[in-house]
Amino acid sequence: MLGVTWINSQIIYDGIIQGLAIAVIAVGVVLIYRATRIINFAVGNMGVIGAATLSLLVIQYHVPFWAALVVAIVIGLAFGALVEISVIRRLKKAPRVVVLVSTIGIAGLAEAISIEIPQPSDASAHYPAAFNSTWLIAGVHIRGADLGILILVPVAVIALSWFLDRTMVGKTVKAAAANPSLARLSSISPKIVSTMVWSLAAALSTLSVVLVAGESSTAAGLANLGPQTLSYALAAAVIARLRSFRIAVVAAIAIGVLQSMLIYNFLADAGVTDLLLFVAVFVAVIFAKRESTEDSEVFAFSPRAHPIPER
Repeated sequence: MLGVTWINSQIIYDGIIQGLAIAVIAVGVVLIYRATRIINFAVGNMGVIGAATLSLLVIQYHVPFWAALVVAIVIGLAFGALVEISVIRRLKKAPRVVVLVSTIGIAGLAEAISIEIPQPSDASAHYPAAFNSTWLIAGVHIRGADLGILILVPVAVIALSWFLDRTMVGKTVKAAAANPSLARLSSISPKIVSTMVWSLAAALSTLSVVLVAGESSTAAGLANLGPQTLSYALAAAVIARLRSFRIAVVAAIAIGVLQSMLIYNFLADAGVTDLLLFVAVFVAVIFAKRESTEDSEVFAFSPRAHPIPER
């Protein structure tokens, strides 16, 4: 117990767990924006299809959780690639607002597909979790679903960082994100980069929805998780200025702790968390806009912005 009466170690722990689960989607938002300059409003719902499939496989057909998780992530990868090839690629030359609206349509499509996936016969069954035991350590209750988050989220983030830093495809993604023009001159296909990041973002979303559902949802309550997770993930990504994976993860954890504190103390005031999220996003946007303006001014007066022609 901490020195303040309205907070304790369990509240902080629960907030960290919630934040870690949301952080995976926030990383997906940052990944797509850095590589394609698209803010993906479908990223939360893109994981619902694989998550619904996992529920059916484990509860109805008794497939082991880890095998079903692999199937769910593969479904997420495939759905992300299909969306990019069939929708996003065709809107390459369209105005950004058109692409933004299309991501909202993609979110609706993903939700509609997930609803059509057969539900387990036991509609009251809790959503499957990686582990089913509960432990009490230093006064903190640790559930099996929590342990899954503590294991899988760091592994996913580390694996993504390794992929981007060590593999040829990952380096291609980073090169295209840092300098698209240079990437084209280096024979790097922007189409491959776009397909890759959309697939990865959908896979990360699938993992996040699976982990969040294991914390609190029944197998029949997945349709609402996409929009719920999206708002928190977008807030964390905007606070990270849509640039830094690390800041997005830290911001998601901070939001999770704040949410846990507010739920514990102001459970009847459901809008308190949303209000504070709005304020945090608003402040982050103001700072990001100011920084962008300053960078533009520096570039405008930089000698490199107006190179002297050689004689």
